[in-house]
Amino acid sequence: MTDQVSNNDLHTRLEVLKANVQHYNDDCRRDNELLRAKLEDNRKVLSDRIDSVAVDVKDIKSSVKTILMSCVLLFITAVGKWLISGGLHV
Repeated sequence: MTDQVSNNDLHTRLEVLKANVQHYNDDCRRDNELLRAKLEDNRKVLSDRIDSVAVDVKDIKSSVKTILMSCVLLFITAVGKWLISGGLHV
């Protein structure tokens, strides 16, 4: 009779453990889904930021090119005026 009680007790404990493991697995699965969703959101945000930075860099390059061209034109104009005014007197 004690063997039967022990077996029933062990069976009950096993069922409780199975239920706990299933509950734990369900929690882990839910947490993984939440983490995947958050990761996907973060990827989208990061992608948008990278695109924004790329546009900013392109705008900066365009502005630098415009400034450099303006400097070159000012230099050419200054040299032209200097030459017209007599240039180097040797």
